[in-house]
Amino acid sequence: MINRKKTVPVLIILINFLLYISLGLPDAVMGSAWPILRLDFGLDLSAVGYLTMIGVVFSFLSTLVYPRLARKLTSDQFMFWSMISVLIGLVLMLAGNAVPLLVASCVFLGIGQGAIDIAVNNFAAKHFSSGMMSVLHGCYGVGITLSSLIIAVALDTNFSWRGGVILIGLLQLVILVVFFINRRHFREKDEQKETAQEKIHFGKLDILMIAFYFAYALEVIIGKFLSSYLVDFLAMPSTLAATMATIYWGGLMVGRFVTGITTRILSDKTVLFLHLFLTCGAVSLLYIQHNAIFGIASFLLGFGLSAVYPLMMMVPYKLYSGAKATQAVSFNVAGCQAGMVVLPIVFGVGYERIGLQWFPPSILLCGVVMIVIASIVFKKL
Repeated sequence: MINRKKTVPVLIILINFLLYISLGLPDAVMGSAWPILRLDFGLDLSAVGYLTMIGVVFSFLSTLVYPRLARKLTSDQFMFWSMISVLIGLVLMLAGNAVPLLVASCVFLGIGQGAIDIAVNNFAAKHFSSGMMSVLHGCYGVGITLSSLIIAVALDTNFSWRGGVILIGLLQLVILVVFFINRRHFREKDEQKETAQEKIHFGKLDILMIAFYFAYALEVIIGKFLSSYLVDFLAMPSTLAATMATIYWGGLMVGRFVTGITTRILSDKTVLFLHLFLTCGAVSLLYIQHNAIFGIASFLLGFGLSAVYPLMMMVPYKLYSGAKATQAVSFNVAGCQAGMVVLPIVFGVGYERIGLQWFPPSILLCGVVMIVIASIVFKKL
């Protein structure tokens, strides 16, 4: 089935770019600022894992309640209050050195980012083409990269991590103001209202889509364990391994912008499967012990995964319409976030017990699972 989108005004596209950038802005704070931030709060190095889990859990919960709230709030109201939640989270992080404040910050950041993620994904999937959807997701990478750079510069100039967070918060506030001024363009509710009383049934295909996104937590698994695999199993210097991880995230960001072009030439299905097979093929390069090859492998792993999330997010609006499509998108995002909580823990325990030599095969396994599920899903389109 070909899903044709109406032409979207340039202003709306630019605001969506800003929304995706704002979604990525807070994500680098806990990583880039953590070595100094944790000292101010008196926390151990490992505490970042628990704080990250708190944020992801509340992000997961916010995506689950979206379909219900979408019947009561217009899209612009939902996005506005989600962005307010993120700003509250940043303010709480700056409010003092008490650990409960940091925990509360993670809660508000998780709720806000999860809500923004599902709301903007739903709006984009409904109105934009597959190519534009991929470019928008690339803007998320711009947000992470920008926030990481802000924190790095703040620390390098003795401006402190708090100064970096203040600047990130100001950028969020500017984006919020721009959105608020143009909020009428995002005011949608009628379609939800018409189908609100209908009982929505989900079948095996919907469960498969959730399973697909659960397996897509592979993106986080590679991000978390690639450096450990290179350092602990292949004895690569830690600084070089960190560079490989950066190259991986760079490949993910670049790939999403490239996908915005390739989907104008090839079908979504073709682009998706090319990227999935590329991801699986890149695993083999991890067995060739040469630094340049590792760099290529890291980039290709990110590049391969880049098209998967945005293109599969378009599927519910090709299968359904109205409230069912919205709820399907919500469940898919929630499934992805659940995977990001569960799979890193499961794989982490597995690597600790049986060794990091199983890192490449485990990536391949997740890749194969996604290929099988995608094959079944696309037969229905």
